[in-house]
Amino acid sequence: MKKEISFIWKNTYQEAFEEIKQYHTHPPVLAALVPRKPFLIYVRVMDHSLGALLPQNNDQGHEQAIYCLSRTMIGEEHRYNPVEKECLALAFAVQKMRHYLVGQTIHVISKVNPLSYVETIIVKRSIGEMGSIALAIRDAIPATESYQRTSSGRHFG
Repeated sequence: MKKEISFIWKNTYQEAFEEIKQYHTHPPVLAALVPRKPFLIYVRVMDHSLGALLPQNNDQGHEQAIYCLSRTMIGEEHRYNPVEKECLALAFAVQKMRHYLVGQTIHVISKVNPLSYVETIIVKRSIGEMGSIALAIRDAIPATESYQRTSSGRHFG
């Protein structure tokens, strides 16, 4: 700051400061998993990145995060259609979190329905990148487990 220039602390600055202060004094906490309790997997795709969150409901019925991860898309992944990007995010999540998911009930929550797309690819016996992604998802989430397929709050069959 220079001496000849006055600084005015506006309300928007104060609000931003309070928000940052609140975040730093109450950081998000990851919880320990509870065996034999169903898991949720939220997958989300942005323009250049993808991510996933693995929560469980606690005894009060509130979701608590257990594991979260993200990564940027590389190369041709940017050219995937939105459903393929959701499948990529789900494959990334189940590969990284496989040790949590083995033998568990899993509810996948996504903007689209990547599981039906994966089933379609496997039935068509597609090869290439999406075929390998579909097989990775199928191998990590066996057909014997139950799914909640959700898109914008709607449940699929």
